[in-house]
Amino acid sequence: MRLLIRGSKKFFSPALQEYARKRFLGLEKVLDSDSDASKLELRVEKVTKKHHEGRVWQAKANLSFPGQLIRAECIDESPQAALDVARDELRKSVIHFRERLRASRLRGSRKLKKDLHLSPQARFYRKGRIRQEGR
Repeated sequence: MRLLIRGSKKFFSPALQEYARKRFLGLEKVLDSDSDASKLELRVEKVTKKHHEGRVWQAKANLSFPGQLIRAECIDESPQAALDVARDELRKSVIHFRERLRASRLRGSRKLKKDLHLSPQARFYRKGRIRQEGR
């Protein structure tokens, strides 16, 4: 996974950049094996220039796969907190996307099995049990 971190030089220190890198590189565990083709863009910035307290830090994360874009955005009181919430939101979205693909593949395989019209004598093993078709 390629990681691109952006932010204004005035507020974005090297320590914050390293913090963001550590936090978001953990997403590779959630991604599939094609994580080399994915690209993660992070942007950390202040929402307004005149406010100094409260929820003024914004973190945006865009994770792009070939043909797919997953986006997370958060506004919080500190840049670290905003990055953490954006990472959690992005992680949930990636898991949801992966489960949708898995469910689609399973639906297709079930349909294929149904279309084959196997005989009742055929046995299918699922988690250690023998299941017969049609029961």
